[in-house]
Parts: sequence; structure tokens; C-alpha cells
Amino acid sequence: MTGSMRIDARAHPALAMDHAVLVRGGQRVLNGVSMQVAGGELVGLLGANGAGKSSVLGVLAGELRLQTGTATLYGQALAGVSFARLARQRAVLVQQPALQFDLNVAEIVAMGAYPFPELSATEVAAQVAQALAMTGLHAASGRSYLDMSGGEQQRVHYARALVQCRAGRQEGDTRFLLLDEPTASQDPAHQQHVLAVAARLTGEEGVGVLAVLHDINLAARWCDRILLLADGVLIAAGTPDQVLTPDTLQRAYGVEMAVVPHPIHAGRWLVMMR
Repeated sequence: MTGSMRIDARAHPALAMDHAVLVRGGQRVLNGVSMQVAGGELVGLLGANGAGKSSVLGVLAGELRLQTGTATLYGQALAGVSFARLARQRAVLVQQPALQFDLNVAEIVAMGAYPFPELSATEVAAQVAQALAMTGLHAASGRSYLDMSGGEQQRVHYARALVQCRAGRQEGDTRFLLLDEPTASQDPAHQQHVLAVAARLTGEEGVGVLAVLHDINLAARWCDRILLLADGVLIAAGTPDQVLTPDTLQRAYGVEMAVVPHPIHAGRWLVMMR
């Protein structure tokens, strides 16, 4: 890591918020939220529209400043971490990436290595190839980004984020990946694949992943922990079986749901509308 001070990931291996209050447009969109994402876990962030999910990601990405409370990376206030350093520790995939440059897929994915100027061209090419393979885009490296469908473009940006959170890693260096509705424009097969890749990152590389999801069953299938927001308040946090109960789901979404054991995946749950 560049800079005069190296953050000690071993002392505080988490991206966290404590009693966070955020006001946007005169409205309190986060109200006393305390949560954390540790390395090696896939955390799903659920809630109805307007619950504050994207605001949580904006704060943890270092893009939104709290009115009160704290947001920290490895125990250091995010407000005191430069964007250059943040870019080396966390990658963000926004819901609708906007890019109008006529570049090919490999060139866009390589942008994920920009925070790591010390990498050689060979090292960057290797990271790009790995990310393209992980996202199923290895045969599309030379395609024009602007000629792709919206779902394909989203996968390109996912591959770029993968490069950013994997490039230049050293032993003990915990990275974080923040995903804002990464499955929204994907077909069912690619929805599963997106989260399978995220689970692989957590299990094999110790990356901490926070994913905003609308599909409760995707969260129930893949996430280690779930955070459930309602009107800017964190109303439940824990394992899927602890959080996904009829009572908490009713409180969060305002509709009755049934929760039953998954018929295929042992220890997982299936949520259905009544």
C-alpha cells in the first residue's frame, strides 16, 4: 500500500458503521445504524425500496459523510482515509454504471487495476484474464462494450470490480467488495453465478462482500449473514435463519411471507409470499 501509514487489517478486520445517522435532501435516511462486514463473509443487505440500502453502501464506500456516528475501515474513520487508499482496499459496483467510451471489454476490466500503478502490464493482463474467466466473459474480451446488452455490461463492470479487489494483494491484506443490486439486470443463471463468485471470493480469498439484494431467496441461498433495513433502521442482523422470519419480513416489507426449509440446499431457507 502506498502512503505514509499502513492500516493494520489484523487489528480491525472490518468495514463498519456505528450509530450512523445520514440526512439526504432533508430526510433522515439512516437512523442509528450499527453494522460491520468482516473479511471472509458474504453479507446481504435487504429491505424495501427507500429503506436506506444504497445509502449504507455510499457511506461505506466513503462517498457519503455521516451527520453523526462513525464509519470505519480497520478501525480508522473513513473521513480520514484518502480516496486513493480506499481504492486499494475496497471496490464498488454501482447499480447502473454509466460509461459511454467505445472501449473493448478487456480495456474496461483493466481499469480495475488503476489504483495499483506498481503492477506490470503482465500482472494486469493476468488479473484481467482471471476476472473475465470468473464472470464468464473470457470469449468477449475484444468485444465493444457499447455493443453489449445491459446485463452483459453489468458483468463487465463486475469483472472490473473483481480486478480492483484482487490486484496487488499481499498476505494479510483484507479487501472489501460492495455490490449494489448486482443481480438486477441478470437472468436467473447469471444471478446465481454472480453470487457464487462472491462466495468464492469470501471463502478462498478472505474478501469481505456486502451485497444489496432485492431477491430474498438469493440472499437466503448464498449469504453468511443478512442485514434487514426498514425506514433507515436496522431491524434485524444475523444468519439467514435468524433474520428471515415471518415477523421480521412483515415488518420490513409489509406483506405476509412463509419461510420453509429449502428442498435442495440443506440448512438454507425458501421464502414465499402468502
